[in-house]
This record gives sequence, C-alpha cells and structure tokens, in this order.
Amino acid sequence: MIYLIFLLAIGLLVGWSLWKAPSDIDLWGKDLED
Repeated sequence: MIYLIFLLAIGLLVGWSLWKAPSDIDLWGKDLED
C-alpha cells in the first residue's frame, strides 16, 4: 500500500514537471529563432 502512495507522489511530480516544461521549451525555441 505504501508503494502505491510512493508511485502516486512520483507521478504527480513528473506530471507537474511535464505540465510546466512546455513554457520553458517555448522560451528556448524563441531564443533560438531570434
């Protein structure tokens, strides 16, 4: 049961980083285009 909570916590961290990442990638892309 504990490992399920552990996996859920990791899933939330990964999901949050993936949700936040596109804006950072867009900024880098705009810098490269300029």
